[in-house]
Amino acid sequence: MTGSQLGKSINQKIPQYFHQLPHHRYWLAVVHYHPDHRFNYFFYVKRLGVSTYSYPLGGEDDHLEKLKETLSAFRSRYQFPIQFINFDPETQRALQRWLHHLK
Repeated sequence: MTGSQLGKSINQKIPQYFHQLPHHRYWLAVVHYHPDHRFNYFFYVKRLGVSTYSYPLGGEDDHLEKLKETLSAFRSRYQFPIQFINFDPETQRALQRWLHHLK
C-alpha cells in the first residue's frame, strides 16, 4: 500500500472512533517499530478520568517519504495532533518542522 493509499485508508477509519464529545482528547501516534522496519499508526482517544484507548489504523515500511505521503493525506482531512514514538530526536524534530510547514 502506498503512502497516499494508506493515508486515505486511515482517513476512512477515523470516523468510527472520533466523536466530538466534551472532555475527550484525540491524536494520531506514529510508532517506529525498529525490529520490523515499519511505521505503525494508532488513533488514541483519552476521556477525562478514564483510561486511554488506542486503535490500530495500519502500517507501512519505514521510509520517510512514504510516511510524509501518509501524513499529508491525513492532514488534508484532519488536524489532530501527531505524536512520534521511537524516533530518534533529530528525525522527530525534522518531522515536527515539516508538519508545521504543511499546515
